[in-house]
Amino acid sequence: MKTSIKSLTLYTGTHGYNGCTCKCRFCTQKFLFDVPSYQGTLEEIERIIKSLPQLEDAYILGNPDVCVDTDFCNHAAKKFIDAGCKVMFSTSGIGGKHTMEKLLNGLPSSKVKYVSFSVDSLKDETIRFLKGVNLPLSRVEEGIAYCIENNFPVKIQPTLWSVNQDELESIVSYFFFKYGIKWFTFHFGSLETHRGAENLHVSANNIRGIYKEAKRLQQIYGLDLKIPMNMLNKAEYSFFQENYTTHCQDKHPSDIQVWMTHKGLKASYCPIFSTVYPENSVFDLESEDMTAPGIGCKMCPVQKETLGPNFQNKGYIPVCLYYKP
Repeated sequence: MKTSIKSLTLYTGTHGYNGCTCKCRFCTQKFLFDVPSYQGTLEEIERIIKSLPQLEDAYILGNPDVCVDTDFCNHAAKKFIDAGCKVMFSTSGIGGKHTMEKLLNGLPSSKVKYVSFSVDSLKDETIRFLKGVNLPLSRVEEGIAYCIENNFPVKIQPTLWSVNQDELESIVSYFFFKYGIKWFTFHFGSLETHRGAENLHVSANNIRGIYKEAKRLQQIYGLDLKIPMNMLNKAEYSFFQENYTTHCQDKHPSDIQVWMTHKGLKASYCPIFSTVYPENSVFDLESEDMTAPGIGCKMCPVQKETLGPNFQNKGYIPVCLYYKP
């Protein structure tokens, strides 16, 4: 299956939560908390490239943000580019212009597909609540402006929770009119590993309303906008079953997630499944090959875990977190 892989999502180390510049309330790296801190090496980058002979794109998340190990992410990107790949990066933007200068140093803009900024709100107090640290929007914008000035494409990638669900239009309008950004990827908070009794998820009804609003804005502004539809009625669910192959059922996956750890290069074809059930979906990149169990459940067990005990489906069927019709 590794020979079918075109796209890689890479964490350049482990235990990034402890060393990260943010303390995100619902960090997706929780299953790595009990492993030692580790920083990857360039020799391991070369081994990853060798293990994935058809690789075309490398999405570098860092450890877990490129602001944690910026110089290494820059050198890793050069390795991937030399191997014929294009690269992408993801960041909270907390390092501002300084981080972008180091991260993009020496990289041809034609080889960088985008730099993604996870801007969850335009309100400093909401950002502080979700990121766990003080992160002025003005600092994030310095990094965004630097990318645009140097011809590196920018994507805005918010996560919506109940506390910021009403900001979809304001976020889109702000970055569209101020910077001319047309590329947005939204997802709902259930993509994170939140499993507590405290329910901050967007409700089932609001997920459907926000999806409709996103599609309206897409048409008005001519956006490249992606947003999942996780709550389906019966007719939509029948279409989903007939036409969509989930990550956990795909026998010929095109993308893979890799973590550089103290015990070698660990990988998964189903990144969200691995955050909840790592024992069933994480394998050694160089010596193993293992998909997640092919799940035919009406309700995905990952959804059941991450939505928590107090989420009400309101008659809708929760489906794959990546489904973006």
